[in-house]
Amino acid sequence: MARSVPYVYWDACCFIAYLNKEPTTLDVYLIALDSCIQDMESSLCGIVLSTMHRIEVKQFKEGIASPPYFELLQNRNCIEFNVSPSASILAEELQDRTAERADVLNLKEKDAKHLAVAIEARCDAFFTTEPKLVRLYEMGIVPEIRICFPYAIQPRLPF
Repeated sequence: MARSVPYVYWDACCFIAYLNKEPTTLDVYLIALDSCIQDMESSLCGIVLSTMHRIEVKQFKEGIASPPYFELLQNRNCIEFNVSPSASILAEELQDRTAERADVLNLKEKDAKHLAVAIEARCDAFFTTEPKLVRLYEMGIVPEIRICFPYAIQPRLPF
């Protein structure tokens, strides 16, 4: 079934950077993430998350699940997926691919699961702030989904 708007998966690092306005995250990425939220609220795009985010976001919010995370889930254009058995198998395959390549870092289990959920959810892009994940797409190791730094889905002219 074709979607009328693009759907992007946010890696946990994007969500944490967005919530905390991380000073180590480039401003252009924070602006793009904010723009993506606005686009989601205007039904111009959808955001896909995994139930793994609940755990990862909680770790960065001093043991308390972040209210903005649950507010985000109230939007009909935000979809949360479970890590299915087939996504777990795909995650293992993705890890095997990186293990076969001496020129890339091994893919961590949680990163592999995030990627697998995004692939299984048929997302148009996987947003991350981690250069090593972007390289996996650029090198053709994970061609199933475009892994990229956050960008504005519906660019706006500054007036």
